[in-house]
Parts: sequence; structure tokens; C-alpha cells
Amino acid sequence: MSDANSFHIAKDGNKTGPFAKQDVLNQIQQGALGPYDLAWSEGMSEWQPLQNLFPDEFNPAIAGASPAANQPPALPTVVPAWSWVTSVWGSRL
Repeated sequence: MSDANSFHIAKDGNKTGPFAKQDVLNQIQQGALGPYDLAWSEGMSEWQPLQNLFPDEFNPAIAGASPAANQPPALPTVVPAWSWVTSVWGSRL
């Protein structure tokens, strides 16, 4: 398998492949490959970051991530100071 639909991958200094395009997409979706891992395919002059080859896979709005995934977590609940004092000191007050 060495054609424009197969890719060699370079991650952490290790080269692997070739992989079918769908296998690369699956690895991206599973988090096994990141945007800065490199790929090369027949006809390419040089290795490219995966985010250049598959930009939609690294754009959460397009890749299917829920909008909530891009939001900060909710603020913590504020506990009144008096409840902390009574929980520490109890009935000794």
C-alpha cells in the first residue's frame, strides 16, 4: 500500500506505516495522533503536520465535538464562611 490514499506517520521520532487514510482519521479521532505529528504520502515533497492535511479533524466545531467541550468548567459553589467555621469547630463555639 503506497499511494496517495496511504500515509506514513512520524510520531515521537518513530516512523510507521503506511496506513490507509481512514486508519489515520480513526487514530486522530481516538487521540492517538495529534495535530503536530507528521505524515507523508506518495506525491508529497515533504512531511507535513497532520493539522495541515486534515484541518477539519482538529477543528472541534467541525469534528463533532460538543460546544460544551470548548467552554470553561462551571465556577465552584461558594460556601458561606460561617458553615466552614461550624464544620471545623462544631458545637465548641
